[in-house]
Amino acid sequence: MRTIFFHDSYDKKQSSRPNAVLSVDMNNNRFATGSIANPIKIWEVRSTENATEVDFIAELDPVEDANRNVNIVRWSPDGNFLATGCASGAILVWRKSSDISPSQSEDEIQPKEQWTIHKRLNGHSLDVLDLAWSPPMYNLNASKQSNNKENMQPSSTAPVTSLLASASFDSKILIWDPLSKSEKKFIIEPIMEIKGDHKKAVQGVTWDPLGHFIATQSCDRTVRVYQINQELFTFFPPAPTSTPVKKGKKVKPTSELCSSVEVIRSCSIQEDEDKKVMLYKDEQAALFSRRLCFSTDGSILVTVTGQLPERLAPQCNQKEEQCLDTAYLFSRNQWKKPFCCLPGHNEPIVAVRFSPVLYQTQDGQGYGQVYCVLSKKSVVIYNTRITHPISIMKDCFSETISDATWSADGNHLIVSSWDGYCCIVTFDEGELGLKLSLNGDAKVIHKIMDQRAKGVQEMGVVEENVQKQPVTNVVAVRRRVHHHNNPPNAVVTVE
Repeated sequence: MRTIFFHDSYDKKQSSRPNAVLSVDMNNNRFATGSIANPIKIWEVRSTENATEVDFIAELDPVEDANRNVNIVRWSPDGNFLATGCASGAILVWRKSSDISPSQSEDEIQPKEQWTIHKRLNGHSLDVLDLAWSPPMYNLNASKQSNNKENMQPSSTAPVTSLLASASFDSKILIWDPLSKSEKKFIIEPIMEIKGDHKKAVQGVTWDPLGHFIATQSCDRTVRVYQINQELFTFFPPAPTSTPVKKGKKVKPTSELCSSVEVIRSCSIQEDEDKKVMLYKDEQAALFSRRLCFSTDGSILVTVTGQLPERLAPQCNQKEEQCLDTAYLFSRNQWKKPFCCLPGHNEPIVAVRFSPVLYQTQDGQGYGQVYCVLSKKSVVIYNTRITHPISIMKDCFSETISDATWSADGNHLIVSSWDGYCCIVTFDEGELGLKLSLNGDAKVIHKIMDQRAKGVQEMGVVEENVQKQPVTNVVAVRRRVHHHNNPPNAVVTVE
């Protein structure tokens, strides 16, 4: 495992610190960073046998925000669009417009691509704190409207799109369709607004990779799960049909896109007790984000800023803020009570990100999923098949960790921080396990989906067992490399 640190805005002559990097997101071998008072930047990672290098690709200036504060960046599933959420409440969706001819100047690094604003999304009045793209989904509503003119039922010709969910400090969740080919306007409105459910800032939103659920987390100490109307948008291809609609029969009007399924606030931890405990920290924790996450196969929802009840941690005092920090894991469709917790953290957990790669078990009969848990000062990597961490990285940054992202092949983990630096962790092939190859085979993917419930049960994760696991594999960074105006190519060895 190799680690490098970089950020290009550090100015040694002026002794100024880099501005905070608030978000990072990766698609294939490219990643984007959002920062305070800085343009959005797109980078490209190149790995060799002995080094990991980063090339500067493009700079996106969010002129819609006077202060250029970008809180969140997220790539669309196809990697052709980049959604960015600003402190002004604006959401900008970018696309590549052209390549740039290389400059003859050697004084500074020139961008290689030009990106322009594709759509501007208006709807939030305060900071946009999180964004989440849906998987590619069939727009059955558009198909109904089109086929209704020909008196035909919706078919597999339904257009495919990716929806975008946004969470904001104004306590609203908005859902957008910015990639719709039928939408010709530059400034678009949300297709649905969820307002009044959360009473305070919504700091995290995640989309189920199977397209059925959206989950949100707020500093009002709740996690809310919403179900997507599968008659409007669905992940699975609709069955092709050409059955004529009877004369005079009209297609039903469009109903709501999603509806509330569950509000997760408290639960009774032990079966023999009726007393419920609050699962999450309140706004006094002073956290910028609470970025929860669905697992790669959609079988698990991991929620953040959890607090471990005293009865599971006898060493805690009566005061709530002195209890252990944790993350809670929920099985799909079982939102009443978490099946697992991850104690042992000394600071509140602010975000979780899953690797897009599935890893085979040693017996070849199942698979595990690797994910990282971010607290203020540490990054802990887990596998869903075991209860103890794979690796723990501590004190890599001087300020709070803000976000993390995985490469498509699972070999790179990039972590950003409020101190203005990014850390790239490179894993050797096979270091995290034997990868399960899907190769886009729909039959294999559906088979894995059918085995979700079995996979969760096989993990055998029990709260009491998790609590007894020691903290192992502490990664010690030997040296830290600062990069100024040049792309980084140095490597930090780790123990």
